[in-house]
Amino acid sequence: MDKLFTPLNHRSILRIEGLDSIKFLQGLITNDAKKISPDKTIYSFFLTPQGKYIADLFISQRDDYYYLDIPSEALAYLKKKMAMYRLRADVTLEDVSGDYEIVAAAGHVEWEGQQAADDSIGQTYKFCKGVFYADPRKEGMGWRAVIERSNHYQAFQAKGFSQGSPETYHHRRITHTLPEGGIDLTMEQCFPLQMNGDLLHAIDYQKGCYVGQEVTARTHHRGKQRKAVFTVTSNTATWPDFGTAITFDEKPIGSLLSHAGITALAQLEIDAYETARKAEKLLHCDAVSLQLR
Repeated sequence: MDKLFTPLNHRSILRIEGLDSIKFLQGLITNDAKKISPDKTIYSFFLTPQGKYIADLFISQRDDYYYLDIPSEALAYLKKKMAMYRLRADVTLEDVSGDYEIVAAAGHVEWEGQQAADDSIGQTYKFCKGVFYADPRKEGMGWRAVIERSNHYQAFQAKGFSQGSPETYHHRRITHTLPEGGIDLTMEQCFPLQMNGDLLHAIDYQKGCYVGQEVTARTHHRGKQRKAVFTVTSNTATWPDFGTAITFDEKPIGSLLSHAGITALAQLEIDAYETARKAEKLLHCDAVSLQLR
């Protein structure tokens, strides 16, 4: 595999510090904040009290700082909401997107004299003045990093990486069936289980209370999840608009999400997906025929 890095311009960084940081996060996110350490990064969601999606978060730690990789479109909203929940907690919130950026990477990495860095999900290393970690959503997805903008990617170049195109990154995540905030996930328009949150290590059902927990836990335990995200392919790289209806036997069963090349993500009714897959039938999105993987 080529060693490529890709700046993710649709993501921003909120930095948290203070003695109550973990306790503060624990009451707000769907994953267990106690898992976070200088060696471990987690993936999680921030929800409305009604259990609807607000933002997806990658949360990593460097020294006394916690870095939240979040969709740029949700930054102002999330910072405001977190400030409301802070109350008397010893926590400070700071938008550091002007000084740091999010970068995705793929390829073999050597680290601190090791033949290869441990790429088990969430494994985290210090990287210049930031962090470098294996994507916590799914094995084989590669790496993400929080890095100073003033580095000008020299740290990546020193490890033999060259810059890749955004489409290369998006093709990789779509192939791995990874919807991402700022692209596929729409604020207050979907629920985390409908976007594969439980499959992407974003939800911990054993932790204590958090905002939106009741709806999420009830849906999980009652087994009433109707929709999920799947990867589909077509014989053309020309796609309809985001959100275009997808049909099976002329009935709408979902909608188109993001795409790269001939591969795309689609949110579909689970029962209809299983029926189409077993029957080896195509789905349709306007004039485009879709093959299920």
